[in-house]
Amino acid sequence: MKNALNSLLTAALLLLLFVSPAIAAGGGDHAPGLGTLLWPAINFFLFGALAVWAYGKLVRPALVDRAVDVEQQLNRSKELRAEAERELEAK
Repeated sequence: MKNALNSLLTAALLLLLFVSPAIAAGGGDHAPGLGTLLWPAINFFLFGALAVWAYGKLVRPALVDRAVDVEQQLNRSKELRAEAERELEAK
């Protein structure tokens, strides 16, 4: 299912890649119609889908890893502070 979705998305992107210049090159001597709004809407939704995919696949794991690193550093700093306070009280 996921492979089919990837294939469909790839085909749609390639179609838009090759068809958009032809649509954009069309003459401006006619009144705006549904196509004037349709292609930008399709491009917007494809960009949104790509952004959501990139966030889920690339950005979110990086943010989760960073959160884990920060938490470990905070725990380590608490340990070092407690150790330093014990040494200070021992003197």
